[in-house]
Amino acid sequence: HIEGDDPNGVRVVSRPGDWTGVAISFRRSDFGKAAKLPELAAAGVYLLWSTNPEIKVYVGQSGNVGERLKSHHTNKDFWTHAVAFTAPYGTLNTGHIEWLENELYEHFRQTTSFKLENQQSTKKSMMSRADKGSAGEFLQRITQTMPFAGFHLLENDADTASDETLSTTFNDDTIIV
Repeated sequence: HIEGDDPNGVRVVSRPGDWTGVAISFRRSDFGKAAKLPELAAAGVYLLWSTNPEIKVYVGQSGNVGERLKSHHTNKDFWTHAVAFTAPYGTLNTGHIEWLENELYEHFRQTTSFKLENQQSTKKSMMSRADKGSAGEFLQRITQTMPFAGFHLLENDADTASDETLSTTFNDDTIIV
């Protein structure tokens, strides 16, 4: 669903049929509204980005994404937009979120179209085969949900991405609530 009247404001995207996760997308200027959402108090991964003048991306993870984003709101100036991917308490453990962060970080590190803002590399978590399967499925849902949350930097050519691009195509199994 969209919080408030602005379709480019705070968005909460879920796929209740096949995913326990949720995506929360917002502009930096809407951080105060987003910070009040209970979904941000959960464990997960997040992306901070800006496309002006160059595309910059920061990949992070936390046991409480909302608290971590409060710190970034104060201490990281480059970003204009954020998207967080969280799940209800207990769904994602530390191994899951470290693995997810590393997979996203490695993707952006290998993409020369983006400037990665992370100051240090992430660590790849050791997990059981079952946990890795669960985390891999969560990552697949993240990449499928990103366009609906307003993050289009993984689509097509990064040179065509902009902060205000909105997705106009929907999959049958994705619902904006």
